[in-house]
Amino acid sequence: MDNILWKKVEAYNFDFPISEYGFSTRLAYENNWTINYTQKAILEYKKFMFLAATSSVMVSPSAIVDIVWHQHLIFTQLYNKFCDVLGKRIEHIPSTHNRAEKEKFAQAKESTRVLYEGFFGKQPEEFWNYDNLSDIFLLDKSKYDFNQYLQFSIGIFILLFLPFCYIIRPVYLAINNPFFVIGYIGIIIFSLLFLYQYNQNFLNNFYSKLSFNTVIKSLTAMELIYMKAGKLDNVIHGYVNQLIVDEFVSISADKKVNNLKNKEECNPFEKVIMDELKSHKNIQYSYILNKMRMKPVFIQIKNSANHIDRVILNSKQFSKLLVLNYAVIFTLFLIGCSRMAIGFQRGKPIFLLVLISVFLIFISFIFLRSLKGKFTTAIIPEIYNKLVKSSVVKNDFGSWEWQYFLLGSIYLGSSFAPIIINNNNNNNSSNGDSSSSSSCGCSCGSSCGSSCGGCGGD
Repeated sequence: MDNILWKKVEAYNFDFPISEYGFSTRLAYENNWTINYTQKAILEYKKFMFLAATSSVMVSPSAIVDIVWHQHLIFTQLYNKFCDVLGKRIEHIPSTHNRAEKEKFAQAKESTRVLYEGFFGKQPEEFWNYDNLSDIFLLDKSKYDFNQYLQFSIGIFILLFLPFCYIIRPVYLAINNPFFVIGYIGIIIFSLLFLYQYNQNFLNNFYSKLSFNTVIKSLTAMELIYMKAGKLDNVIHGYVNQLIVDEFVSISADKKVNNLKNKEECNPFEKVIMDELKSHKNIQYSYILNKMRMKPVFIQIKNSANHIDRVILNSKQFSKLLVLNYAVIFTLFLIGCSRMAIGFQRGKPIFLLVLISVFLIFISFIFLRSLKGKFTTAIIPEIYNKLVKSSVVKNDFGSWEWQYFLLGSIYLGSSFAPIIINNNNNNNSSNGDSSSSSSCGCSCGSSCGSSCGGCGGD
């Protein structure tokens, strides 16, 4: 294998020059991939293309690598330049999925594995053995979603209500008020505290089982900031604040923003902000904020975090936790409502029980709603918070982004923070918030379908 060529391929930047909707941004945006997972997938794609260009046998990409390949082909000029670096034109030809091709493609995949491991080492499973990002979590998908479980719980409650009233009636007749009310309130408090602690332990253990996952263990500070806050605004604030600190941008007391000078080397996040400021002089910060919320480079952060949340929520593992919470909460309702029904039948006052039930509905709504997103909004950020604070290798977490993640709004500059606070207050008051073929001949077995074929050699 050609080490010199590989160094050139590895160093080749698919995102140069930096643009608002560049290769990496588009790849992450359209596939709900995290930033680091996207970069690692691109690296695996580079390795595959290197093997395709230098081997004399047919090679075949994985499903993930094939996704990157398809995206790269859309960037025609970029793809052509990359093939120039490889020294060979790698063509992507869809497979016909004929049975006669099956053995050829299977051999191509095996050849790819042998060549890859001979030059790069073992193939990372998360990029070579799975078809999509969801699969690498190794979670079984539940047949039902959050709302369906709620509907089932309501249905079971209705079915059990009358039989429960009949069975429990003798017990209720033996318990007078205020003893029942005091006991019922105590049961509610104990049950909710138990559920809170159980949920916390369950989700922490759940994280431990997923900690091997390359997506979970390589989140960026800004992805975590979005997870914790649930708002892109917090991410945008961080980048604008840093541009102010570095004196590329100024912000006045009347919330107007201006760029002071150009920043030659910047990341895509800073670039879209700077480009907007070049187009609009002396503009209100709220305008910039609204524009940035619609930029793919920022939306990709929201998409990937929400995708992780959906994978967790739709798993059988999480559904077991959900079923337990519904069972406990609806049992509490069953106890209270049956007491009210029997009391009403006997002409007893039930106003206090009605108030308790309304309060229980309100608390349960908040409790279950927080559970729905707790893994991404609380558990993951909390664990990263401890990891960053206890990390010996400060180089990994020494950037301003990680400091912003740890400190939150405290990190923002004194001239910028009041504007952010006022903006948040205004928002709160107004809103709710394949196979390849080269000149040597290649054919794709999946681009196009589910698995890719290979690239033939010279």
